[in-house]
Amino acid sequence: VYQPPAKKITVKKVLLIALPIILVAGGISLALFLRHRSIERKEESLKSHMESGQEYLRYDNYVKASEDYKEAKKLADGLKKKKESKEADLYERLAEQILLADDAMKGETYQKAQDLYLKAKDLSLESGNVGKQYIEAQLKQTRDYIDVFDLIQMGQQKEENGEITGALKAYREARDKAASLYFS
Repeated sequence: VYQPPAKKITVKKVLLIALPIILVAGGISLALFLRHRSIERKEESLKSHMESGQEYLRYDNYVKASEDYKEAKKLADGLKKKKESKEADLYERLAEQILLADDAMKGETYQKAQDLYLKAKDLSLESGNVGKQYIEAQLKQTRDYIDVFDLIQMGQQKEENGEITGALKAYREARDKAASLYFS
């Protein structure tokens, strides 16, 4: 019976087999480590944005809060964290709603501002009454402005109808209410 001669296992052969295995295992390990580190950094950034957004909301800085929550939502979506994404979206919508209402107030469209503040109040209730005091103060101010304009309009109508004393009374009320708004 023929038996082939025993081949020697050389160091070169062992290295040729082991080296690719070690390199592949090292590459996979490095890729997993880098992915894990990237996920950790994104989670830390998400937590940071959520906390700073909450802080900005607490101090009524809705511009910065909106920016932070927008970034937090992007990160949460990337990390596939639905709870955090939903929370960030809710707070971002609240901040955006308040900013829209503030812009309407600056543009002196008080009825629109009041409607937007009412929507913001609903969002505030959903998010645990965040910004409730600010929203209620702004709602009161818009109601007061609307009342002043209603009094002026009532005075104009009475003046057109020839009721001068009623018109003067309405104008005085409007003036006094406007003055109290201006100096408050």
